[in-house]
Amino acid sequence: MNKLTYLALIGSASAQLGKKDEMDFMKKTKPVCDYKDDETLTTLDFYVQLKYSMWNGAVKGIYNETKANPVTKECYGEWMTPKIESVMLVADKFDSGDIWTITKDEAEGAAENLIDLVFENTSKCGFERSFNNVLDWCEANTEKCLDQDGLWERLYNNAAPVFGKLFDLWNLINADDTCDSDVKIIRDAGKFT
Repeated sequence: MNKLTYLALIGSASAQLGKKDEMDFMKKTKPVCDYKDDETLTTLDFYVQLKYSMWNGAVKGIYNETKANPVTKECYGEWMTPKIESVMLVADKFDSGDIWTITKDEAEGAAENLIDLVFENTSKCGFERSFNNVLDWCEANTEKCLDQDGLWERLYNNAAPVFGKLFDLWNLINADDTCDSDVKIIRDAGKFT
């Protein structure tokens, strides 16, 4: 379920407290969802692919790109998994208060992997180039970027595509996502950014 549905259910349940026969909807079982094996991901893979999908969507928007994947698959790629696992091993020991079992090699490896994750992703994803392009555009177009000069004219001239995208977002937010697979959630997140 999406967030708005949860809020509506909580509000409805709060309003109905004490009315036993009207609370029967809460006793219903969750729907049985039929997921394919290749549509269910580990938590780590889900978040890595989600970040890729969202960055890919942002790049498509920044550059008005029509290609499905303008960002290389190396950005938030599979190379990250062992590095993240190394960092998480040390973080989990630290969080559980088991800090004295962290070896020097584990700590150094985790620190090095964390640095690699930041710098390699910055390079592979083109973060610096994209952010610099946005800043350069804003410097060259201060009136449009900061002062919103001509905003209403641009909205008027582009009303059909803008409202089409807003309608798509509305449908995405209000869709019943109870049985959405990990792959569909990731795909939808890419549309949202």
